[in-house]
Amino acid sequence: MADTGKAKAQNRKTRIFLSYSRKDIEFAQLLKVELEKADYQPSLDKTDIAPGEAWQDRLGKLIQEADAIVFSVSPHSAASSICAWEINEAARLGKRIIPVVADAVDPSLLPDALTKLNFIFFDNQSFEDAFGKLREALDTDLDWVRQHTRLGEQALDWLARNKAKSQLLFGRSLADAETWSAKRPDSASPPTALQLEYIAASRRALTTRQRLGLFAAIAVAFVSFGFFVWGEFNRREAVVQRDKAQKIADAALQASETFSFDVVTSLRITSGVPLVVTQSVLQAVREMQTSLMQSGANDNSQRVSRVPTDLQFAKILQLQGNIQEAVENANIAVKNATDLKLYFDTHSPLNENDDRLKNINLLNLSASFTTLGDIQKNSQEDYANALKSYQAAVDALELAAVKPGEEQQRQANVATALGDIADAQFHLAQTKDEFKNIPLATGQKALDVYRVLLSEGTMLDDCGYPMTGKLDTENKVDYRSSQSNALDLVGRTYNALEQFGEGEKYFCEAVKAATDVSLARPDDMSVRQMLSGTHKAYGNNLQKQGGEKQAAATKEISTFSEIAKDLSDRNPGNASLLSDYAFSVLFKVSYVDADPQSIAQQYKLYVELMLKLGRANQSNEVALGNLAEAFDIFRGQNLRVEDSDGADMKVFVREMGALVTAGEAATIDNVQKALAAIAPQ
Repeated sequence: MADTGKAKAQNRKTRIFLSYSRKDIEFAQLLKVELEKADYQPSLDKTDIAPGEAWQDRLGKLIQEADAIVFSVSPHSAASSICAWEINEAARLGKRIIPVVADAVDPSLLPDALTKLNFIFFDNQSFEDAFGKLREALDTDLDWVRQHTRLGEQALDWLARNKAKSQLLFGRSLADAETWSAKRPDSASPPTALQLEYIAASRRALTTRQRLGLFAAIAVAFVSFGFFVWGEFNRREAVVQRDKAQKIADAALQASETFSFDVVTSLRITSGVPLVVTQSVLQAVREMQTSLMQSGANDNSQRVSRVPTDLQFAKILQLQGNIQEAVENANIAVKNATDLKLYFDTHSPLNENDDRLKNINLLNLSASFTTLGDIQKNSQEDYANALKSYQAAVDALELAAVKPGEEQQRQANVATALGDIADAQFHLAQTKDEFKNIPLATGQKALDVYRVLLSEGTMLDDCGYPMTGKLDTENKVDYRSSQSNALDLVGRTYNALEQFGEGEKYFCEAVKAATDVSLARPDDMSVRQMLSGTHKAYGNNLQKQGGEKQAAATKEISTFSEIAKDLSDRNPGNASLLSDYAFSVLFKVSYVDADPQSIAQQYKLYVELMLKLGRANQSNEVALGNLAEAFDIFRGQNLRVEDSDGADMKVFVREMGALVTAGEAATIDNVQKALAAIAPQ
């Protein structure tokens, strides 16, 4: 249901549920009286539950509606099964729990949910002093806690109504909920899984309603604006009028660059937005820029603004699986930015505007090499050239001027580039079996930068890694995201060196970092993909350790598989997500599934997914090589044509089987022959 009124929620009294043993009724009643005097709204089960009422349902409702749970600690409550149920229910709902000690008790006898909390002792100080501390605890971050209660009730209502769309959040209510989940105070309990699911479902529903109409309108508006500028410039021939048109053109160029970088990037990473929609919007930007370039207005501005558009095209084509075209667009961006760099380097001195454009172009050049390196590394497995591209990206970045106030962002950019270089070096060393030469120091250097940017202290968290400061700005969310990737890289490096115990703490922290970012950006597809990847890496590490780590490994691998499948199902046409899903199937069947029939089904699904990837772009040797390996796995499981499910699968398996029977190997060439037998869709 929509928000019933934020102001109303803030003005109501704070609702408190008093959990206690009936043998401590005098202390509980005294607390209730004093809380009422202090303008709180306490609930005490002795007076608030009617005779004959189902106690568990009623208590559950009171706990659900409460902003905080005050638990009276004593030997009697420690031995009470009802008190234990109340605390466990409060913990399940993510409620703020405040233990108040009425009588000393052995801490080992208390419910586990209380062991890590701060106690307020009424047994060894004056009631007034202790009650003052209780009020302080109740009032800390009160608005956040009240919203926790409200969203918890709404999420439970949504669940009770079979997740009806009519119960979802929208508009300001959704924006407030997303801000709330991203800005949890240190003293507050985290949002529950149900609350996060409720918020994410609301965002998906809103995106589905808005994206096609809104994106089409934006595209039309920008194209129309571009043609208007072009016509305006050519119509006004007088010098004075030409100057005015120049200003309009410059504004349009700036708008197109912002649109290409920000809006299209946002569409590309938003879950559920079809890539073809994003591509059509980007094409509208490209047409506008072409029109502006034809007008002849400020040639350098036009050329600089075109580079990020080509980069966005390269990224979208890569996601679609069109790797050859993606490389072409990335190389176009590199060439154009390189030509511009040469121009600015040879035309000196530069005016103020060209000096600004020169700096933007260096950042564009760095981004162009990074994008090219990503395609080479992730889609072509060409690690040597990827390493060269990443190094060129760093070189361009180091030439760019740093404006006052942008020093931290510069450090983050350099750290990210170092992580890219280290990752390429890692893969290159693996292909040559040169594990001793894996550059662990490069990844550690990147982590040192993030530690400073995130204001990490020296205290270790439960992963054995320095604790991270509060993610109170967008920059810190970005830093934490990049840190997760670097942690994953260092963990993989330790794995390759067979130092699994050392690697475990980095994978553990990588999962925590990715989870932090996912909470801050619940509908960001790229963040969810990063999160699934960290669960995969962590599960693989635990699996290699075996023994008592096996159960935890199974949990991590299953989580990876669930997220990968969800992302792929909601974003058809995204080759990167489809690849993750296919790999998750193979990963899960290798480490988790045990039932032979289930295993056979999973292997068939794996081949079917790899077939879909291979058909999407038959010029991608990596995809075709993976498909050849998938067929070998299929055959190795004694599966046959009749075991295939889809029509394309039957044709492919039959054609490949005939080649193998004739003594041929499952090579890329033979995969292409088998694919050719499948009629185009």
